[in-house]
Amino acid sequence: MITTYHLRQLAGEGDSDAQFRLAYRLAFGRRRVSSAWSRAARWWALAAAQGHPRAQFYLGTCYDQGRGVRKNLVKAMRLYRSAGDQGHVEGQ
Repeated sequence: MITTYHLRQLAGEGDSDAQFRLAYRLAFGRRRVSSAWSRAARWWALAAAQGHPRAQFYLGTCYDQGRGVRKNLVKAMRLYRSAGDQGHVEGQ
């Protein structure tokens, strides 16, 4: 299992999978804090910008539900569509 410290290092270097996994850990991990969703959304946004389909989907859910970002259904739909176009089943 990769440590959060190591994930942060890789994410900071631009690794989109590490950015996705770090965001997931922040949002759904055992030690959630109030700022976790906004930090998760920032990491997912970085990974989504690199074309990571799962990050696009999860960032879309953030915009869909207003978690960590201001609710924006137009952005949510764009992100869902982008993920779906890459084969992400939930995004479809």
